[in-house]
Amino acid sequence: MIKLPVDNTPCKSFSVNTDVGVFRFRTYWNNLLSTWFIDIIGTDNQNVVSGIALLTGINNLVAGTGLDELKGCAMVVVDSSGNGNRTFDGFGKDALVYMTTGGEVYEPYG
Repeated sequence: MIKLPVDNTPCKSFSVNTDVGVFRFRTYWNNLLSTWFIDIIGTDNQNVVSGIALLTGINNLVAGTGLDELKGCAMVVVDSSGNGNRTFDGFGKDALVYMTTGGEVYEPYG
């Protein structure tokens, strides 16, 4: 399991090395929806998946994409404050994003 290096920078890009390859991400805040979102970016600098809402209470935010790059992967947001991700300031402090690769299982929500 990998803890993604998120924080409350309004728009942030970063890469993470995993045992199944390098993943590139972009996180951004949407003022209208008061929600953090994430894009997964391919090696060709094109979006693999765009606009995943980083919400708590869901065990796998990348489930159902049907993409080979994400097969066996899971993404989850865990928030110790109980506010979900509905605060700008809590992202990366109280609300943390984790990713599992290679079929690992992490299910904090049941």
